[in-house]
Amino acid sequence: MPQAAPEPVTSLQVRRTFSQPRPVVFDAWTKREKLEKWMSGAPRLATKYIEFDMRVGGTNRMEIRMPDGSVYLQRVTFEEIVPPEKLVFSWCFDHVPPSGITDESMEDTRVTVLFHKRGDSTEVVLTHERFPSTQIRDRHEQGWIGCLAELENVLASS
Repeated sequence: MPQAAPEPVTSLQVRRTFSQPRPVVFDAWTKREKLEKWMSGAPRLATKYIEFDMRVGGTNRMEIRMPDGSVYLQRVTFEEIVPPEKLVFSWCFDHVPPSGITDESMEDTRVTVLFHKRGDSTEVVLTHERFPSTQIRDRHEQGWIGCLAELENVLASS
């Protein structure tokens, strides 16, 4: 009997250790003014929350304006919030090019962020699951790497 082709890996995990204590790093993930500074992964992009409801069942909606005039509209809905240890939320987005017609969408995926105390530092372990394709997963992996690098810059300058 022929074996079925293996399913593509549709999840990713990114780890990064920050020199700040857990409460400081957790706050950077849960305070609007802090998220707007790093969540796009690039300081030159205009990032703005148009809705912010940081509670279980609450939804945050953010727009990221790209240099070409296109906009990414991101929506997360919180499933679990355990300060300063854990965040779990759904994640989806739409890409709207300058033409104004949505050309790419992604249905709900799931993000789990764990904040591990490592002495005076904090290790963040981010797991993003349920991608519809490996291509979208790979783009998100690069995006998360950029976001965490920018978070490190923001925390270092605080």
